[in-house]
Amino acid sequence: MRITFFMIILILIQGCDFVHKKNKNQSNMDEYYTRISGIDYQRIPLIKPFELIKMKGNNSWSLNTSQLPKEAGDLSPIDLIYCTDSFIYGYKSDYQDPEWEQYKTPESWFVIDISNSKLITYTNESDFINTNVTFIEKVKMKSPDFYFNSFKKEYILPWFNDTIKNQLKKDMDKTN
Repeated sequence: MRITFFMIILILIQGCDFVHKKNKNQSNMDEYYTRISGIDYQRIPLIKPFELIKMKGNNSWSLNTSQLPKEAGDLSPIDLIYCTDSFIYGYKSDYQDPEWEQYKTPESWFVIDISNSKLITYTNESDFINTNVTFIEKVKMKSPDFYFNSFKKEYILPWFNDTIKNQLKKDMDKTN
């Protein structure tokens, strides 16, 4: 009986030590920048609060635009994406719903201007490039899957500001 009691006490003490170590390594970083997935989806943080989502069993990424005034839905499927300090740039191919023939969305290039809460769409690539030439010269948009694989490994994306990148690196060093 005494041995069982001491075993229980020993297990409780070890359990408390485990919880203490775990809490010591936890980050103060906003979960928005570190959460990779949920039960039925994968995600890529863009510029808060925007994110790309890919539902399990689906091969395409979507971008919820309901945070913008006058935008109730999403942009999908997203084929190319990139962000700068206050802009999200992307390309979405056309989409035909297989179950609803009347529902078809055209391909478009887009910019979300975060500071002005505005979605700007372009029907052709040349208009998009001509209007955003400064951005286009600096960077090439890439597939969301490219960024997702990078995010899974590093937890850092090129558009995160230096403060966020430094905190994430510091948190990664703590866990290693």
